[in-house]
Amino acid sequence: MGKGNRPRKARGACRVTTGTPPFDSRPLRAKVGVKEKTALLVHSEIYQFPYTRTEGMQRTYSVTVNLARRDSGVFAYEAWVHYAGIFKGNGLVFPLAAQTREQAAAEARARIEDQIEHLLGVVE
Repeated sequence: MGKGNRPRKARGACRVTTGTPPFDSRPLRAKVGVKEKTALLVHSEIYQFPYTRTEGMQRTYSVTVNLARRDSGVFAYEAWVHYAGIFKGNGLVFPLAAQTREQAAAEARARIEDQIEHLLGVVE
């Protein structure tokens, strides 16, 4: 048998052990020393309302808005738009400039209504 026909030795083979897992259970960010900068939600409220477009097919959409105030004091929202039980989009989500919860709710509603009207992040 020639030299080229011999079975090769496995290089870099891993040895499997039992007992503790062979991985570090810490999150990846903790492994590399990166501090995670996430804003925790202090309190959130959910609003639901219908909105009818004035252009296009003039459908009435069911809108659900989750309004939250973060630790930093900035209000943020997430919206879900449905028509006939079918998800149509979230709109575009940006932090709000309002200082109070009532102002933030009004600003979030105005923004999502404008986005539905102009089909920004929402499909008809």
